Amino acid sequence: MRFLFLLFLPLLFITPIQAQNGWMQVYSKPGLTLKKAFFINQSTGWICGDSGRIVKTTNGGFTWSLYESGSSHAFNDIFFIDENKGWAVGGTKNSSGFSYTVVAFTNDGGNFWNVSTGMNYNNANKFVYFSNALNGFILAGGSSGGSLTGAVTKTTNAGVSWNTSETITSYNLLKKGNSETIWLGYQKWADAGYSNGDSVFIQTSTNEGNTWQTKSKFNGYQIFEVSMQNENSIDFIVRPYVSGGNKLLLRSTNGGVNWFADSLNFGFTVSGVSFINNNTGWISANGNLYKTTNNGVNWINQLSGFTGTVFMKDSVNGICYGSNGKIFITGTGGVTNIISGNGMPNAFSLSQNYPNPFNPSTIISYQLAINSFVQFKIYNALGNEVQTLVNKKQNAGSYSVDFNATSLPSGIYFYKLVTEKFSETKKMILIK
Repeated sequence: MRFLFLLFLPLLFITPIQAQNGWMQVYSKPGLTLKKAFFINQSTGWICGDSGRIVKTTNGGFTWSLYESGSSHAFNDIFFIDENKGWAVGGTKNSSGFSYTVVAFTNDGGNFWNVSTGMNYNNANKFVYFSNALNGFILAGGSSGGSLTGAVTKTTNAGVSWNTSETITSYNLLKKGNSETIWLGYQKWADAGYSNGDSVFIQTSTNEGNTWQTKSKFNGYQIFEVSMQNENSIDFIVRPYVSGGNKLLLRSTNGGVNWFADSLNFGFTVSGVSFINNNTGWISANGNLYKTTNNGVNWINQLSGFTGTVFMKDSVNGICYGSNGKIFITGTGGVTNIISGNGMPNAFSLSQNYPNPFNPSTIISYQLAINSFVQFKIYNALGNEVQTLVNKKQNAGSYSVDFNATSLPSGIYFYKLVTEKFSETKKMILIK
């Protein structure tokens, strides 16, 4: 019992920042830029960053641990084949213009990393993918004299040895679909500047990246970000070759056979996109995090002063991360105050608390379809009231409340929402 107490003791001192529109800040590290997230399941995930640093969570993102790989180079991508075995890749360019590459491998979930570095002169490693514990590849990209360059590096022995082939492309994205299809996007420039001859290629592979088939080609575009809902629904952020042109949301709902474009009107600072269906998605742009629930017709600001990437694990659970090591999580799908066409929720609802189990704090969200007097109370397993969170009249809208159980013992608790037209009770678990 003493061991369990010591194990969970650090969590008692976590003080997450108040939730903003369904998002709660759970971590920060000044000077750390977080670049790419990878989750092996709902609970365990990693985010790689600059200077060979990686953060890891084992409770869905509520708490994070920082690990130093020993590399001085930035990581651009991270991939795990299971909860223990994973790779991180990246690189930097020195003052003379030479690029260093870095590949790191862990066999214990990221506690210890074996790091190897090299010099590719033009390219830094950008993406890593493994189909199994032995076979994988790394995509690199860079430039030389105004022309885009790239490289593909493959291994068949878990990275003990690698075989590299140079290319004339710059890889911009890599996504794994729900089946065995891998989606690849890369850029070709017609010249040193940005011109109408620049091309974006979308390719797929069904044999672990050994061969690729061109799915689509777009002339006069630059490609930036991608979000994949499934094998049919893909969303790309691109910029057309027009003077002062805003970025576009280039979308396909039939696996890339046909595409249509919607203007984003977000200028040139889009750094992340994540759609969970054709209507609902998030974009990081202009130093803020935005959400749409109507196919991009309207965007609602959810986080102000945020620069980084949004990553939705499913329709409810997501994280966003970026500069100064800031990590925000949501278990409510980023609930906002604008739900229906008239700007109000069209139904009462009570969401499951997040995280659950929790220690010591959790977020609970609910929606009011009309103005109503609201009572929101917490009960223990015996039915005794232990805390009142809300006891007042509230306007129609969406709300999130924080429940802090520092003074309560471990166990099962119930939270109950009572309004003039609606009542519901849900269970949650406190573990200390």
